[in-house]
Amino acid sequence: MTEQQQIDAIRTALRAIPNEYFSAWPGGWPEELGTALVEAVYSIQATYNAKDPKRGVAGRLRTFRTDHPEARNDLGALTTIGEERIREIMGDTKVGRGRKYKSVAVLEAAENLRSLSPAVNAADDFRKADPNEVQRAYTSVNGLGWVTFDYLGMLLGRPGVKSDVMINRFVNEALAAEDLPGVSREQSKALLTAVQEQDAPAENLTFLDHAIWLHEQDRAADQNLDEELQAPA
Repeated sequence: MTEQQQIDAIRTALRAIPNEYFSAWPGGWPEELGTALVEAVYSIQATYNAKDPKRGVAGRLRTFRTDHPEARNDLGALTTIGEERIREIMGDTKVGRGRKYKSVAVLEAAENLRSLSPAVNAADDFRKADPNEVQRAYTSVNGLGWVTFDYLGMLLGRPGVKSDVMINRFVNEALAAEDLPGVSREQSKALLTAVQEQDAPAENLTFLDHAIWLHEQDRAADQNLDEELQAPA
């Protein structure tokens, strides 16, 4: 098995995705670090879109932005809101080995980012900071890992792949269709990066990731499989 065989298998699988999905990325929150952080953490093992707007991450996030515009791009303001208020809006789901509230994880990550030198308090600070230092600050919080850190960067305008359950399954099913062995989440990310570099099926990696996510979401809806919409940390 060669990497090119893997790339060719993914290329074949991508043909099943509607063309319009490759330009459908809604844009994230490039100027809203607070919003992006809340979304990244609350996306872990969660349903993003729900029929009841009060349940899914997307609906709750709209309420958060409406009720607390001061925190959209200010981690200091986000910490001032407090854990209970964030939990009231975004829900009482938990994350990590200790099963802490995601609201607690959000505030711990915010404090870690603000404690860097120079401090990361807003979206522009995030883009200017050393990516390795920022990742360490984020992933040092129990329950927060590299997958959702990548997603945080994507929401802030940094092209990437959120190698979650759906993305990894798409890649592995593409490989299985060609009788190729499965790969890890890290390898899925690397293969999709290689596909984008070779073929540029989308504007950038984030657009490619989102096209696959939409395709897999369609499948989840068809099969009524809630786990299809979930992601690891």
